Amino acid sequence: MKARSGQALLESLNIELMGLVAQFRGLRGRHPGLWPVVPRWCVFVAIGLAIQLIGWVLQGQDDWQALESAQASEQQLRAEVLGKLRLAGSLEALRAQKLEVMRRVHRVEQQLPNRAQMDALLTEINQAGVGRGLQFELFKPAAVILREAYAEMPIALRVVGRYDDIGAFASDLSRMPRIVTLHNLNLQVLEARPPAATGAPGTLILEAVIKTFRLLEDDEQSAQQRALEKRRTDTAGPT
Repeated sequence: MKARSGQALLESLNIELMGLVAQFRGLRGRHPGLWPVVPRWCVFVAIGLAIQLIGWVLQGQDDWQALESAQASEQQLRAEVLGKLRLAGSLEALRAQKLEVMRRVHRVEQQLPNRAQMDALLTEINQAGVGRGLQFELFKPAAVILREAYAEMPIALRVVGRYDDIGAFASDLSRMPRIVTLHNLNLQVLEARPPAATGAPGTLILEAVIKTFRLLEDDEQSAQQRALEKRRTDTAGPT
């Protein structure tokens, strides 16, 4: 009895399978809406699986791009961290360099007089030449030139004297506590000049421009800052 029941079940399954297979025959050329139930359901399932697969692929691409972006950000952050660690390691050296620069700036500032002290400096320069036996034919301060952090005063100079005295005068200027520099030096023998020139024959004439420097006053600093900002604005042009 059990053998017959099993054989009957197999025959029944075979008949149903053949019926399912038969539903897939003759589908070509027919509208899908006229297909039997099983082929239509198979198509629906296949479409659903395809849509889900496409969604997984698209989502995977987004996740992959997000992963690549995160990896790139990680590398950049690692580089920034390493750079900051190196900077932190050299912090004490940078602080020491900053203090040294500040000390140098302070020493330079001490060599720059203020506006009220400029007359005394000009007198010192004149006395340095007279003390070396030089005769001044010209000692004429020109207009002050304002720089970003200091003011520059050029002085047109023409003195007559012996070579050694002129050299000593130049040396005295370099040793002054204030900053004094010589520019555009022109040294001539007095014999090459007209007889009316000051000094005895055989002496020399030094023509030069002396430059002295001083600190800017508060009003000058404000005016200079405004001028710099105006130049930057004019250079940038309209936006």
